[in-house]
Amino acid sequence: MDIHSDSQIFDGASQSTSIDAIRDRITSIQEKELNSHVAEYDAIHAELERALTAIDGL
Repeated sequence: MDIHSDSQIFDGASQSTSIDAIRDRITSIQEKELNSHVAEYDAIHAELERALTAIDGL
């Protein structure tokens, strides 16, 4: 794993997860229809789990 900055994490498959992008998604949830909030939170949770898994490999 290679970390290029505090806000950009690259996993072994070279797929990146931007912590800033996740933060932006969390902030924008209130702009979405109420019935889509749960699905969006679940998707964000999955991204955070991938980021934490990548960090664990350090």
